[in-house]
Amino acid sequence: MSSPILFVVDHDPEALASLVGVLERRFGADDRILTERSPLTALGRLEQARARGDEVALAIADQWTPELTGIECLARVRGLYPRASRCLLVTWGDAAAYPLVRRALTLGQVDTYVLKPWGRPDERLYPLVTELLGGWTRITQPRAPIMRIIGEQWGVRCHEMRDLSRRWTSRTWRRPRRRRCAPPRSSC
Repeated sequence: MSSPILFVVDHDPEALASLVGVLERRFGADDRILTERSPLTALGRLEQARARGDEVALAIADQWTPELTGIECLARVRGLYPRASRCLLVTWGDAAAYPLVRRALTLGQVDTYVLKPWGRPDERLYPLVTELLGGWTRITQPRAPIMRIIGEQWGVRCHEMRDLSRRWTSRTWRRPRRRRCAPPRSSC
């Protein structure tokens, strides 16, 4: 299986180069980072990637592009790759974008947003992208078994271990409550 794709769309060549450089530094070894300045061309390339069987882990789009808004572009990305995370780039202080971003977050058109300029990437950008990629990995990658119980199938100890394991993984296991010696006093 090839490495997942991080797709970045921004019509501003300087912001695009800056963001791609920062992402390449941290995530370039494990992920393919593809860029496009036009959202419509980006959607065409994503359709081609889908036809090849490539997976997109994260799509990042600038809110204000000439052909489509970032929200519209990311909504179309969701149609192509429903499990991909979607992040919107919003310029710091862009008052017109904030109601649109809140609406898009509420409707599930985007998963999150990041402000441009992002400053030091270690503070905001890297943790956000790491969290989004981790969520994508948990959804798409098969899980390896954590524990295997070896013993007789009907043995008492093996049965106890399997029971404990089921309770632990289903999160129904709780510590027993302490019993009170006396009922609580009324405040009257």
